[in-house]
Amino acid sequence: MIKKHNSTSIALGVPGFLVQAAGAFMMAFRPEHAALGIALALVGGGLLMAGLAYYAMAKGRHPAWCLVVLLLALLGQVVSVLLAPILTLLGYAVLGLLKDYSAEVQSARRVAPRPAPGPAAVTGAVGLPATFPDPAPGHNFNTYGVCTKCGCGRSAAHRPCAS
Repeated sequence: MIKKHNSTSIALGVPGFLVQAAGAFMMAFRPEHAALGIALALVGGGLLMAGLAYYAMAKGRHPAWCLVVLLLALLGQVVSVLLAPILTLLGYAVLGLLKDYSAEVQSARRVAPRPAPGPAAVTGAVGLPATFPDPAPGHNFNTYGVCTKCGCGRSAAHRPCAS
């Protein structure tokens, strides 16, 4: 699990859940403050969805997996008010039981160190690939295919040193 995303998911998800619950209780038990309850529920729901998206990313999954919880909660609201919390918890369980692909995601992002350029990787002055053996005697090439006398490159269009 990617720790950075997991920490962010907790930092967003727990307060979002609490704010959303406070809004739901305010709508249920204080009808005179229903508008404030709706606003709290929406803000809390947004924070919760962001936290669940980060949790999915912590498992190496696409952030859209958080929509599973949202869709199950909405389905529960449509079917029955009593079924909504059960389906929401089922959505949390689905998200929690997803296979963790974070190791594969992190290893794919790592870049292998580049090897030092060798003589075969050097091109000549005209951009032709390096050829071996040396087509023009009289040059002292280093391991990178560059002449130490005149600075020319080892290539098929190589000319003898003038120096």
